[in-house]
Amino acid sequence: MIIVSGRIYILSGRREAFLASSRSAVVAARAAPGCRDFIVVADPIEPDRANVYEEWDSESELEVFRGAGP
Repeated sequence: MIIVSGRIYILSGRREAFLASSRSAVVAARAAPGCRDFIVVADPIEPDRANVYEEWDSESELEVFRGAGP
């Protein structure tokens, strides 16, 4: 299993738009072979931060998605 965890800092006032635009990537990832979980969410403390968490069965399946994904 591969876990990808990170944070993204967004320009002030743009986080909600960023999260909305990330929805298609979340939907595509969750439909991809080998994806166990994929989420992009607002950080509850920092107003300019979003948190990313992914779980994949294998590195090769993650790489296939990254090569073909948004």
